[in-house]
Amino acid sequence: MSPHSAGRRSNLDRRLPLARRLSGDRRRPSDRQLSGARQLPGDCQLHGDCQRSGDHQLSGARQLPGDCQRSGDHQLSGDRQLSGDHRLPGDRQLSDDRRHPDVRRDRRSRASTTPRLVRAFAATWLACCLACGKGEPATGVVHLEPKLPDGRASATVLAALPRTAAFAVTPDSPDDSLAPWKLVNGETYGDETGRGCFVRGNVPEGDKFKRIELVLDAPPGEPIDAREVDALEIVLTKTQRGLARLTWRRADEGPDVDTWIRHVDAHVADSDGEQTISLNLADHPEWRGQIVSLALVPKQDGWQRFGLARVALLRGGVALGPDRLANGSDAGLVARERELRRSFPTDLRSSLVAEARVPRGGRFVAEVALANGARSLGTQTTFAVDVRRSGASASSAWEEAAGRLTLPATDAPETVWYPFTADLSRWAGEEVELRLRAFQGEWREPASDSTPPTRAVVHWGAPMIVGELEDDRRPNLILVTLDTTRADALGTGRTPYFDSLAKRSLVFDDAWCTCNATSPSHASILTGLSVADHGVTDNRSLLGAENETLSERLRAAGYFTAAAVSVEHLQPGKSGLGQGFDQFLLAASDASRDGAITIRAVKEWLASWEAHGPRPFFLWVHLFDAHTPYGPPQSFVDEYCRRHGLTPPPKDVEPATMAPNHYTRDGEFLAGVDNKAWAEFLYGAAVAYQDALIENLMAEVAKLGLADDTVLALTADHGESLGEHEHWYNHLGLYTEVLRVPLVLSLPGESPARVSARASTLDLAPTLLALGGAKTDGVLRGMDLRELARTGRARTLFFEHSDDVQVGARDDEHHVILTRADFAPWDGATKRSKGELEIYEHAKDPGLARDRAPHAPEAVERWRSTLETWRKGALDRRGVQGALTPEEEAKLRELGYFGAR
Repeated sequence: MSPHSAGRRSNLDRRLPLARRLSGDRRRPSDRQLSGARQLPGDCQLHGDCQRSGDHQLSGARQLPGDCQRSGDHQLSGDRQLSGDHRLPGDRQLSDDRRHPDVRRDRRSRASTTPRLVRAFAATWLACCLACGKGEPATGVVHLEPKLPDGRASATVLAALPRTAAFAVTPDSPDDSLAPWKLVNGETYGDETGRGCFVRGNVPEGDKFKRIELVLDAPPGEPIDAREVDALEIVLTKTQRGLARLTWRRADEGPDVDTWIRHVDAHVADSDGEQTISLNLADHPEWRGQIVSLALVPKQDGWQRFGLARVALLRGGVALGPDRLANGSDAGLVARERELRRSFPTDLRSSLVAEARVPRGGRFVAEVALANGARSLGTQTTFAVDVRRSGASASSAWEEAAGRLTLPATDAPETVWYPFTADLSRWAGEEVELRLRAFQGEWREPASDSTPPTRAVVHWGAPMIVGELEDDRRPNLILVTLDTTRADALGTGRTPYFDSLAKRSLVFDDAWCTCNATSPSHASILTGLSVADHGVTDNRSLLGAENETLSERLRAAGYFTAAAVSVEHLQPGKSGLGQGFDQFLLAASDASRDGAITIRAVKEWLASWEAHGPRPFFLWVHLFDAHTPYGPPQSFVDEYCRRHGLTPPPKDVEPATMAPNHYTRDGEFLAGVDNKAWAEFLYGAAVAYQDALIENLMAEVAKLGLADDTVLALTADHGESLGEHEHWYNHLGLYTEVLRVPLVLSLPGESPARVSARASTLDLAPTLLALGGAKTDGVLRGMDLRELARTGRARTLFFEHSDDVQVGARDDEHHVILTRADFAPWDGATKRSKGELEIYEHAKDPGLARDRAPHAPEAVERWRSTLETWRKGALDRRGVQGALTPEEEAKLRELGYFGAR
């Protein structure tokens, strides 16, 4: 039995019917064609002398798909074209050669190549068909977690290695010198015994102290070689939670250069004892060349007082990225520009090995990258994969798989991941060992299998084996989450894609989210757990590793997992939501204002995934466009008005229909506006823009021939108040306008339906897991949406407010809100006191305007007991408290957060 067979459903709970099967000669439009030769039956690939010759040569610092910086004003211009190639305005068109470098061919040589291939055809026909016929088709992706030959995880070994220190100081008293570091905006002092080196701010700035800095200026003519430094380490004592930041200046820059793009941050925790903070430099694209100045801020904000035990520049080892696998075999998610990959690091003298069974048509697929100093030896770097049959003796020879990648020597910084594939089809059906190696010059066998790496030079990103998929293949799963999108904002006739999608999908008309804030709500969507369970209570919290996510479960079931978000606080390292993802796109600085940036990158991803062989994937895409400040591109607004015959309302009316609020202040997006209809018009246009972006994404899915094999789940993290309950353009409170969200499940081949039964965004995880044949054991609070559609089961749903200030519930009769802490919302909304409970009869009062609690004391006590019992049943895992930079804090406040208490 294959490793994934156990997770497949029986005929009683049959798979999602897929309209088009992927077997025999029914190929995907995106499959690569052998140039100059007709295709063999069953998609057999030519072997032996029909392999392309030579190594993959990549010149310069070629930009990979995903480098999706916009040009111009990045707006949708003119008529929104959604036919043909479904381009987003400003899309950077990539030729096949640039998009898929592993299938590049010299077009000028095709004419001469064709006769050779035709002559070789008869000689290789039998061998090819025999080879391609071996083995079983794949049930999914075979994820590889390569280790050192002695069985240890290379990331763990590298992280534990002692590092060579430079410019290290370990002060033990306030009189000890910090040289060559210089203390700025602070002074040192000792404890009550006069021992220890403590630092406090001594330069006031308003009611605070200026941030303390440690500055290191290299002596003239003796700059720091970035290739010789991998990290900075600082050891602090007796400090409060915050963020440390390191910036630097290179020799080729003047003293006034903006160092914003070259900074590294690390979290500082509350601690009385010592804590070691490591700032990774080796993987930063701007850490290169000759460094003449460093500036370290141990605490970005808050209490400027701490103990300083050590500061040093380090060489060697590896700095682990966020969201490692549960077994610790990887280094977490490692970035190149905005592209994160799950990395398995090593150096140029230590190979990694893995075991796997090769499916029919098997191919090794990975993305590879080098540390910034790895190209400094003046020679090219070669990547190769070797194979030998499992169980062979240690002295058995390795055979190199067909396919190499060679990167030329260059001084350019490492800013991209390079795609690398190797053909494993000749070992189809066999259990094999794979050896992953990278080397400069000639490869030399290590003297011993136990030779450990000394420094992370090579990153193998998300290595896996893909192959021909079984006929009854698993569906691709796409989850789209819209920020701040209330249920009644879609399906209005002004969201044409959603309207058409609803006609062929399961639409849940009474769907509710779990929380009014972005990170907690998304943590619930991606775990199937309530906020009280997973413990992420605000946009600063990180999901704890003890939570098993949707992506982790699907990855274990053979899915390739990827995510692309449009706002920074959902990123790995800031949210904990990168758990289980093979690939993660960091939010661009302006993606929160224009999701076209995110969609453009995802479209390029989709094309590149299929180029290396079909694979079932789980893709999470997040859009932020409907959040304040509402402002879709003006060209789209103009088209929106033209299409729907709209005239923008006036900004100013008499009498005013909008109360003064946070966003009508000077400098805010509603400054000078007192007409509620104007703000609602902008919000509606922003929602419609999201609708167009989703249409663009799904048009690309159809263009690639994936539509019949792809499930789309669409929802929102929470809604938005447009003046209801005195809340103006925010999502505070636990009322209908904030908690009721769209929820659509598009299942190709299944009958559409409108479902009136109450649904929750908690239901998405068990639904997608069941569709993907993944395990659904353990704690999952929701239910399969398909079962809900069949049974119409009635149930009570629970929800929570960010920062744990309120909790609520909804059943067939009541909508209930219990305030757990004094709650003073923005903009003059009614204040609520701790212990206050509201009860609304939502069937008679859908707007939740008449609180029945004063007239229903028995119901009040009953609901208090119900809510308390529900809270006691929570897992209470308590999310990890993260920290944001002052700039990130300011941005969240600008978006309307931090005003709850």
